Amino acid sequence: MSKPVDIHCHVFNRDILTYRILFNLIESLVFAFIYRQKKKVNSNEITAFAGELRRIVNFLKAAMKESSVEVYNEMQAEYSKVYNQDFIITPLTFDLYFCFKGSMRIKKKEEEISGEEMKSLTGNINRRVLVLLDKLEDEKVSLFKLKKHENFPSLTTKELEKLKDEIGSMIDFFKGKLNSAISEMREVKLVGSFKKQLNEVVQLRDLYPDRVFPFFAVDPRRFNIVNMAKKNVSKNGPFFGIKIYAPNGYSPTDPDLLKIYEFCVNENIPVTAHCSHVGFATFENTIRINGLINHPEKGLIEMKNEKYSFSIPFLGEDWIDERASVLNDPAIWEEVLKKFPGLKLNLAHFGKWDKGLDWTNRIFRLMHEYPTLYTDLSCVSEIEILEVFKAYWDGTRSDVKERFLYGSDYYFNLLYANSFNAYLQNFRELFSDNEFNQIAVVNPRKFLEIDI
Repeated sequence: MSKPVDIHCHVFNRDILTYRILFNLIESLVFAFIYRQKKKVNSNEITAFAGELRRIVNFLKAAMKESSVEVYNEMQAEYSKVYNQDFIITPLTFDLYFCFKGSMRIKKKEEEISGEEMKSLTGNINRRVLVLLDKLEDEKVSLFKLKKHENFPSLTTKELEKLKDEIGSMIDFFKGKLNSAISEMREVKLVGSFKKQLNEVVQLRDLYPDRVFPFFAVDPRRFNIVNMAKKNVSKNGPFFGIKIYAPNGYSPTDPDLLKIYEFCVNENIPVTAHCSHVGFATFENTIRINGLINHPEKGLIEMKNEKYSFSIPFLGEDWIDERASVLNDPAIWEEVLKKFPGLKLNLAHFGKWDKGLDWTNRIFRLMHEYPTLYTDLSCVSEIEILEVFKAYWDGTRSDVKERFLYGSDYYFNLLYANSFNAYLQNFRELFSDNEFNQIAVVNPRKFLEIDI
């Protein structure tokens, strides 16, 4: 029997993701203060608070591995527990450098971030983290004052005390991680981080040539990116596809990306593009854009090496949502498909959005119009959302069903699921063996064109 394929996952180790871990923490910890905003604290809110903290702990434990091989081994161990076998994986890389330098293209020898730039950035982040640390300490103090009373009908006194101790320990854990991340940011520069990430993934591929098929991250601001992509991506590897993450600060129709799409069509290379309102985005408030954007008032407009300023600043409420809307709207990707109708494109996450199904509906429509457009169901941790997404799959014609893909988004899915095991069990519950075979065995082989 052919092995299933996880079409959307990550094997970043701690050296690559120090910065990204910090910002995921900042975003995730905001939830930890919700129950304090209510007039009454009840046992359900306390339990939800504890559950959120546990998810962040699980995420950090996965993210702080010493090597990509360790991340890979832990992921496969979880697959073996649920599916009694390991999976073929397609790890997606990410060019983290441009979160910090999003308003400019770099030249060959200008990758280093200056001391002044790093000082300014870390100062801003440090102030935010200090506020979080103070709030966490307030939470801990308030929590330990709570007593067993009528607002906790489902918790015994012993259970409440155990839960308070657990939350207190987790808060101390987070405070230590946030402080150490800030210290590292003051010391580390991003020179060579992308190259180091690529090397780690290639080493993993060399160890498991029949199980690891990585995708190469392209950012049009990187020097010589078109030639880099052509050199590294082919049917023979070491990279087997292209990864695009437009919310990091560029248009999907940047001229250099158009050249890469043309290469992909000619060589039948698959492309996976993040297409969701959640995830990650550029840290910069003003970026320089070449290509189409979705202007909040004007709709699709063409930018020609022009500056665009976001209305919501970095780390402001809904800052990621705004950047995704401007840079990554499915309407922009529809223009890409019009220009390259043979492009084998996976708009990942099926347009997942907390505020509704607008992007999902538009991706679904495009899948009926473009026979090489795919989507994946990665990072769908809530079973209610997975049920909705599966209903789209259940109700469509067979040729569209052939372009739904299974993915995990490991280990970022751990921020939303209680565990990787729980994430996998949702798929086991909703998809029959034959259905899962379709999205995890048959369809991804068509997308990747591998015969293993």
